[in-house]
Amino acid sequence: MAITSQTPIASRAQLDKVPVEHLVIADDGRREFAASNAAVRMGDEINRHLERGERGWLAIRIADGGSDGVLYGDYEDAFAAQEQPEACTYFPISPLRPWTPRMCEEHLEFMTHLRHGCMGYGRPTCR
Repeated sequence: MAITSQTPIASRAQLDKVPVEHLVIADDGRREFAASNAAVRMGDEINRHLERGERGWLAIRIADGGSDGVLYGDYEDAFAAQEQPEACTYFPISPLRPWTPRMCEEHLEFMTHLRHGCMGYGRPTCR
């Protein structure tokens, strides 16, 4: 029996027949899709403020790229306003420094590794 992404897995016995490589690939795909969505969401948050010509500090959730939508006067204000400040990344928004989707993706990936402590000499060691 071939198990595909469209095949509902009804039991643990069926899941045990799936090669581990397929499960790892599927998990990697979900992670990449989630990271891509987070980067797009982060870019949307930044662009919303840039389109208005606003400046200030933005708090972005590392996990999903979302924001509370508020621009703060400085880093300390942005940090203090978050329910889970350690789960966010903070940076200034300026029309002089636009962010590309690639920059957002790299920043969120870096902050994810930095947050869970796997950065050694500027490179993630968890890969």
